[in-house]
Amino acid sequence: MKHSKQLFMHYTTVWARLLQQAAGSPDVATYLLTHDARTPLFYLEAITRVLMNADQDEKKMARLNAQFKALEDGFGMMDYYTGLIKDFKTVKLPEFQQNLGTHLIIATAHMNTLLEKYGWLTSAKGEATNNQDKSKDNRALEDIQKVFQKIDWPSDKDLHKLLKKIYKSRIAELKLQLKEPLKEVEQDVHELRRDVRWLSIYPQAFKGFVNLKPSDPMPEAFAKYATEAIVQSPYNQLPEVEGIKHVLYMNTHAYYAMSWLIAELGELKDQGLRVLALTEWLEEHKKLSASQAQQAAVMIIGGDQMGVDKLLGKAKDIVNQIRTDKVFAQLLA
Repeated sequence: MKHSKQLFMHYTTVWARLLQQAAGSPDVATYLLTHDARTPLFYLEAITRVLMNADQDEKKMARLNAQFKALEDGFGMMDYYTGLIKDFKTVKLPEFQQNLGTHLIIATAHMNTLLEKYGWLTSAKGEATNNQDKSKDNRALEDIQKVFQKIDWPSDKDLHKLLKKIYKSRIAELKLQLKEPLKEVEQDVHELRRDVRWLSIYPQAFKGFVNLKPSDPMPEAFAKYATEAIVQSPYNQLPEVEGIKHVLYMNTHAYYAMSWLIAELGELKDQGLRVLALTEWLEEHKKLSASQAQQAAVMIIGGDQMGVDKLLGKAKDIVNQIRTDKVFAQLLA
C-alpha cells in the first residue's frame, strides 16, 4: 500500500476511534476537544491540503479538505473560549466570565451540529442503542473509505516532488508576506503564524517524508533560536521511517528558527486576543472609549500583559529579525 494512503487511513482511524470513545458522552464535542481530537484533524487537513494540489483527484481532496477544515475550525473556536475562560478565571468580572461561558456553549453546540452535518454522529449526544444505530454513526467514515479507495494515491516519489513544490511555493509567498505591515492581531499576526505553522505541520502529518538535515557548524545568527524548549520540542523530533526513500530535508538550524518564530508569534497572539476580548466587552458593557477600554483591560489582566500597539511592535521586531537572518531562504536543505 502506498504510504500516502496508509497515512490517511491511519489518521482517519484515530479520529473515528475517538468518536467511538465519545459516543457515551453527553457532550461529544467537549469530550473530543479534551481528548486531543484536533490533532488527527490537523493531519488529515494537512494531507488533503497537499494532495489537492496534485493533478489527480483534486476535487475529491478539496471536498475532504473543506470538511476537515470546518471541523478543526469548530474545535479551534471552542479552544479559544476555553482558553479565555481559564485566563480570566481569577478576574473579578462575573458578567464578562458569564459572557465567555455563553460563547463557549454556542461554539460547542455549533461543533456538535457540524458532527451531525457531516454524518459522524446521528445525534449531538452520539447515542447508539443497537448495531443499526452504530452503523449510522459510522456513515461519514464509510463514505470517506469509499472515496479514498477510488483515489489515485501518489507514489512516494511523486509525493516527494509535490511536497518540495509546495514548500518552495509557500516559502516564496512567506518571503513576501513577511514584508507586509502588521496592523492587527487577528488579521496579521495570527494569520502569519497560521501560514508559517503549516510548514511545521506537514512533517508531522507526512511522517518520514520530511526530516531535518543539519548544516554544521551552526551559523552564529541562528544560535539564539536553538533554545532548549525549541530543540527538545516533540514537534521538532522528526522520525526516520523505514521504507521511505524519498525524503525532503530541512536545514535543522533554519527549521528551529521557524519553530521559534511560531512560538513567539503564538505568545503575542494569545496576549493580543486576550486583551482584545476584554477590551471589546468593556467598550460595550462599560461604555468606555476604545483607548480607555484597552487601558483598563491591560490593568485588569496585569502581569506582563501588553497593549495592542506594543504587541504589534514586538511582532514587527521578531519578523524583521527572521528576515534579516534569511531564515526561510535557508529552510530547504
